[in-house]
Amino acid sequence: MVKYLPLILIVAAIWLAWQIILSPIAQRAPPAMAIRVAPGSPGVLGRAAEAEVLAGRPENGRRLAGLALSKAPFNVRAMRVFGLIEAEDGRLDAADGILTLAGNWSLRDDPAHAWLVQQRLRQGNYVSALAHADTLARRQVEHQPQVFRLFTAAALADPRAVGPLVGLLSKNPPWRLNYIRSLYKAPENAPLIAALAINLEQTPAPFDSAELQLLYNTWVREGRLDGLALIRERLGRPPLVPLLVNGAFAETTETPPFAWIIGVGPGVQAGITADDFNPRESALRVQYDGFASTGLARQFLLLRPGAYTLTGAARMETAPDEPRMIWTVSCSQTGAELGRYVPSTSQDPTKWASFSLEFVVPAERCAAQWLRLEPRPGDRRSTVVAWFDRFEITGTDPAVTPR
Repeated sequence: MVKYLPLILIVAAIWLAWQIILSPIAQRAPPAMAIRVAPGSPGVLGRAAEAEVLAGRPENGRRLAGLALSKAPFNVRAMRVFGLIEAEDGRLDAADGILTLAGNWSLRDDPAHAWLVQQRLRQGNYVSALAHADTLARRQVEHQPQVFRLFTAAALADPRAVGPLVGLLSKNPPWRLNYIRSLYKAPENAPLIAALAINLEQTPAPFDSAELQLLYNTWVREGRLDGLALIRERLGRPPLVPLLVNGAFAETTETPPFAWIIGVGPGVQAGITADDFNPRESALRVQYDGFASTGLARQFLLLRPGAYTLTGAARMETAPDEPRMIWTVSCSQTGAELGRYVPSTSQDPTKWASFSLEFVVPAERCAAQWLRLEPRPGDRRSTVVAWFDRFEITGTDPAVTPR
């Protein structure tokens, strides 16, 4: 036996080498070649069955898929091919059972999941349909636009689909932000955006600050003011009271535009920082070159019609002879100015001066407003450094309430 050992080892090595070569051939070679090389392989038989169906020979595909399953009952590709042939022949109940097994056994079999999405939609089973679509969206980024359109079409066509879609989104899938962004491409999706924002608020995964800011900013830009007011009221983010958010100019994480939007650009250095004379308190500090036209600070408001008073405090650290900045309240729809306050250039630079601005929000074409600190450029540069703090808006009319 010992003298035959080298021969046995050589034969074993050759067989092992053949298996090493055989595996990639069986997996990558064209099905016709692969089946000649490894006619008994369940994987090769499954590939061949799939190729026969694609070539318009479903009966050959059925036979080859059956052979593959007889050798390996859990061969997902063969099972899917067999199930799709059953569906083409009108045996939908059998196909449903077979393809459900294929989908459950492999999250990577996209054709099985695609068929199951369609079938579950036909059955009105939105939970299962969207779950299989979720599998496609997670696996294939290139499929996401089609899957997103399916999500949206189902939810707009049938309110019963909204709950399952909210359930998916509440699990924070990796495609969530991409999907929410896709909704803003079509104005008719606005009701669905509102439904998702409101319903997700009751889940462990409500709209985060980026998603909420996208909603608020987009709807401000598009003028969807009634919808914006509804969403803010339902979510309470930020709370409806106080009417002006962060009037104390503290370091917060509130969501613009219902928060201070600080100007950035040439000639402007602005930000919330510690007060020079009271480091325990913060305030808005604005340094402006007196020449640039960049906006300095602003906040979006949703005030009902009525009379209001804006109060606050200002300190001019350095100031030119003429004012170079001004606070205004205006209607967002028309730009009509409702009131203005011009910081004094002659006050003591070491002391805060209180101010009060009264204004009236009209009942027509002024559903939202902007509070802005605007530049008043001069002919030449002249540095201005101003501080602002303790801002508050109150209703002087007892009938005035937060929107």
